[in-house]
Amino acid sequence: MREQITRYFFGEGRRVESFQTYELLPATLEQLIDLDEFTQNKGWSEFDDREASTQIKAGKFIVESRLTGHTWKTSRAVLIDTTRNFSIETEMKWIGGYDDNFYGVLWGSRDGNNFFFFGVTSSGNFAYRKFLNGSWTDVIRFRLSLAINKGVASNKLFISKRGENYEFRINDQVVGIAPSEDFTGNIGFHLNDPMKVEIEYLRIRYE
Repeated sequence: MREQITRYFFGEGRRVESFQTYELLPATLEQLIDLDEFTQNKGWSEFDDREASTQIKAGKFIVESRLTGHTWKTSRAVLIDTTRNFSIETEMKWIGGYDDNFYGVLWGSRDGNNFFFFGVTSSGNFAYRKFLNGSWTDVIRFRLSLAINKGVASNKLFISKRGENYEFRINDQVVGIAPSEDFTGNIGFHLNDPMKVEIEYLRIRYE
């Protein structure tokens, strides 16, 4: 079976659309959906302006948000059957910026006003939040975790959907569980305020 999906790139007042056809593979017990190690551009927007910059270089996706009081999101289309168990995994390194602001992974991004977000701060906090119809809801509120590597350091973020729940891990340690929700839309990354991160990889698979 083949399906057509829309790929969105967006920031402050920015959205670019492209269409691509994907083939849904036969189901297996554990199946890789997408692995991006940033050795080439698989559909990310790359640019450099006063608001932000994104660049794929030397096997890393480098994202910088430059404006105070703004957030920055970059995402691409990944087709997931949300009735199955799956996981989203990434490793992100905080390079600099405000250490109390979040960086992390987003999914179900239909536009700039609807997505789910799991992220950490370089000061050692994490949260799971959803942004629906332009309003934030804290599902797992901002809290400290010893699992987080603070400062200029890398953190592995892992979201696993199993049955009716999401399980959230940081550096292989479980930090929270919350009800799972169906979604459509892109998967990508989200940064608050002036901040720069390097992303090592993005892996999505069925489990």
